[in-house]
Amino acid sequence: MADPTIRIVQGPQRWLLVRTDRDGASAEEVADMLAGFLQYIFRQLGADALEIFETGENEWRIGQARPVRFVNLPTKDTLFLSTGTKIADSMDLDVFPTVSGERPWFMVVEIWWRGVQTDVRWPALKVSGLGWREWSLDRADWLLLQSRIPDAPPADPGDQTWGESVEASAIAVAKKAGNWGLGLGAGLLALLGASLLLRRR
Repeated sequence: MADPTIRIVQGPQRWLLVRTDRDGASAEEVADMLAGFLQYIFRQLGADALEIFETGENEWRIGQARPVRFVNLPTKDTLFLSTGTKIADSMDLDVFPTVSGERPWFMVVEIWWRGVQTDVRWPALKVSGLGWREWSLDRADWLLLQSRIPDAPPADPGDQTWGESVEASAIAVAKKAGNWGLGLGAGLLALLGASLLLRRR
């Protein structure tokens, strides 16, 4: 069976992601590591995604994703992306996706895609205790739950940072993002129904 994919459309879209808590990372550290995970996903689409440029606080440029913004850590009442046109939902997959951990982090990310509409393998990543990374929907450390196009798209932030020399910032973000620091063990959270309500307080 072929790996599931997700469509990335031109313009703004919001992703709801879940990340394991098994390494004890703080909210600030999780936001830093987010850029590295997204780079792992976008690098399927070309060499320009091998560089990360920090363009603002919790904002990056990764290839044709310009910008990528960390929006928030949703609360119980706002966990689901209930508005906007649905692009994809993990509950619609033919397989049963799971993420390792007990009280994982949920986060909302806004992506402005400047390239042509395209498909990528479903965003998911498992990291071993030795740092090896592999795509997996089973006991993943990072996983996409939902993707939606907002009903009322925000104003286009533009491409002002494209082409600027921010090499030092790129290196700093890449180092943070590469520091996965994930340990072994921990329980398994099934991403279905009420299980999604297990959130970081």
